[in-house]
Amino acid sequence: MTAEDDRSHYVQTIERLEMWLHQVLDGSDWIERLQTPGYWVIRDMDVSSGRPTPMIESECRRLARWLEDLDGELVRINEEDGRTVSRPAWCLIPAPL
Repeated sequence: MTAEDDRSHYVQTIERLEMWLHQVLDGSDWIERLQTPGYWVIRDMDVSSGRPTPMIESECRRLARWLEDLDGELVRINEEDGRTVSRPAWCLIPAPL
């Protein structure tokens, strides 16, 4: 897998997450959690002149932590509301870098 492949995979993952979250969450105050300064650097990066892999890996770890926190918050809200719902299965299996 090339650095360009890594960059493209990361950007496409963020775009898919954005589409999905628009469908399941009200508002858009979460968008800055996806479109971070790091996201824009990676998105606009010329991979032939930089090393995107460390930044992509860092952004993926940050994103995974945020999604885990979001999952916990959604479970907490459901428990407070007295609902029992199955937890979403986040499919963030990182591609080999």
